Amino acid sequence: MNLGPDGVLRVAYYAHQFGDTKASSQVYRLAWDQTAFEQDVVLPDQVVVDLQSSPQTAQRYSLYALSRLGTPRNIDDVSDNGDRTGALSTCKSVQHPSVKQVNTFDRLMLDDLSVGKDGVLLVYATDASGDGAPRDLTFLSKNFGKSWEELYDGFALGGYFDPETNTQYALFAYKRNIDTARRSHSHQLRKG
Repeated sequence: MNLGPDGVLRVAYYAHQFGDTKASSQVYRLAWDQTAFEQDVVLPDQVVVDLQSSPQTAQRYSLYALSRLGTPRNIDDVSDNGDRTGALSTCKSVQHPSVKQVNTFDRLMLDDLSVGKDGVLLVYATDASGDGAPRDLTFLSKNFGKSWEELYDGFALGGYFDPETNTQYALFAYKRNIDTARRSHSHQLRKG
């Protein structure tokens, strides 16, 4: 779900088949003056993980969908480990917009998305492809998804992203001998 800066509520859900459309995520919208949801966007062959809008309060803003390509994980099939390519797509906040895929993420389990001002995007993911414990990663774009920087700060215990100031706050834990030292910090993520 996402509540846009203009008060439009959007809900995304996966459907194996919806009319003539097979295996897609459907995004429906409900404006303040409407009494029923209406279809807004269809993302074929995708399972939406997170839906976010940019914080700008102009009449037209961007909507971002973080998805896993393909069908949902089949928990009854032990050979299906849920490994899917991830995708970030965007569209404008107009009715029935065209959707553009911004980027794909391989070998990662996509977890969450944060959208800030002036093109700042954060994609949170887990990399469980190597030996040992999975690694939490953050991918940062300061130009609306045209280029990306991979950040690895250790093991995050929690965090918050302020879209109005493009500031990420997080609490991390580090183990040193027997003691665990905890620290919190913030990153100011500005364009440029």
